Amino acid sequence: MVRTDSCGTSLRAALRLAVWVLVAAAAPSCGEGSGPSAARPSHPPDSRPPDSHPPDSHPPDGHPPDSHPPDGGVASPGDAGCSATCESLGFECGEVCGRPCGSTPGPQLECVEGRWRCLPACSEASCEQPDGCGSTCGLCPAAESCSDCVLRLSAIQTGPDGRRGGEVGTSAREVPLAVDFAPGPGHPLPAIADLRVRISGPARLVRVGLGTPITEAGKRLVVDPETGRPYQVLPGGVHQLLLLSTDSARPIPGGRWLFLDIRIEPATEPAVIELVKREETFAPPAADEVLWGADLGRPVVIWPQEPDGLATPGREP
Repeated sequence: MVRTDSCGTSLRAALRLAVWVLVAAAAPSCGEGSGPSAARPSHPPDSRPPDSHPPDSHPPDGHPPDSHPPDGGVASPGDAGCSATCESLGFECGEVCGRPCGSTPGPQLECVEGRWRCLPACSEASCEQPDGCGSTCGLCPAAESCSDCVLRLSAIQTGPDGRRGGEVGTSAREVPLAVDFAPGPGHPLPAIADLRVRISGPARLVRVGLGTPITEAGKRLVVDPETGRPYQVLPGGVHQLLLLSTDSARPIPGGRWLFLDIRIEPATEPAVIELVKREETFAPPAADEVLWGADLGRPVVIWPQEPDGLATPGREP
């Protein structure tokens, strides 16, 4: 029997403890990426890092090959990812992905955003005739509203300063019009006149001139404070021309009251200018009575094309 004293036992225990400490210090610490789990990737073998995408997917800013670009589904011929069709987009004309849609257009058709649109075939020669699109062309030319109305609107050859109507630039033209007042004998004359003129079609009012009866009565046109123009544009293309004076109560005699220069742009429809009949056009009320049962006639109608001759009834020679 071997006898071991307490000192030897203590020495062996100390040596085992030292060896254990050295082994523990040489091994990696037990934390993230250590131990048995350190040999495995941070994601399963059949997955991919968070910043990648599978081969059959697409980056966040792209679109899959069988989808359409974000511009409405119509791709250019060179876009390899374009698979839209005329049928899928409901196109009647034009092109989708380089492929034509529909048939050859007719003589009055144009393609607008994949839809056929009919273009009216109208001119002065075809006025008030079918326009080829299921409607009717504009009114036929009319040089004056009427020949014997109390208040009359007519196209004239020369404006107040001798300026003649005609071409403006290369396409538009200007036409001078006149407003005449012809009261009956002994009828009360107005001291204030609130005239309304409606302008529609490819036309706009560019100048207003005062006739001799207006200036001799000391009247003026009220200026629109917002635009600085001597008239105000109301809804529906109605132009208000208000004639009055704050220091003259003299009545306005008959004659050529106003000159209106109308600019007409190229179009396939006419410019239509007409006097608007309404109550309280004249003041005092006794002067307004002359218009209550009066007929102001039809509109003045001017096509953009130069008419054949201006010597029509009611115009100045």
